[in-house]
Amino acid sequence: MAEALSPVAAEANCRRLPLALEHTNSLRPDVGFLHTLRDTVDVARRLSVGVCMEVNACWGERGLAQTVADAVDVLRLVQVSDYVIGTLRTPDRAVPGDGDIPLPRIIGQLLEAGYDGVFDVELIGPRIEAEGYQRAVPRAVERVESLLASAGI
Repeated sequence: MAEALSPVAAEANCRRLPLALEHTNSLRPDVGFLHTLRDTVDVARRLSVGVCMEVNACWGERGLAQTVADAVDVLRLVQVSDYVIGTLRTPDRAVPGDGDIPLPRIIGQLLEAGYDGVFDVELIGPRIEAEGYQRAVPRAVERVESLLASAGI
């Protein structure tokens, strides 16, 4: 993997662009190979790149608060969305607040660990498409802004 990523990392470095690995909770080999935030942090450290924390893919991981605290120096982006328990399709994001992810707790853990980077809203899948992006996006932005304001940002 280091051999494959080296030219990309070198080019990103020359252009002063951050490079981050993103994990997925999908077990499909065509979707990705890093399945936990903890594993992604380990690989990113070995390759001297950052991490994109996909909340939807790691919210149920054991020891998430400790993983976040240990990884805050390599976190470059946090993607926020929600998940409805019982969903069997991937990807099938929900507008933050419409699902079951304890977003206030996770955002609090990030901020407590010292994360001061970017939060991104990630909306994709049939649930979002059924609602329509014109309706879902403003609701999602409003919800994430409210979560961050409640956390003191």
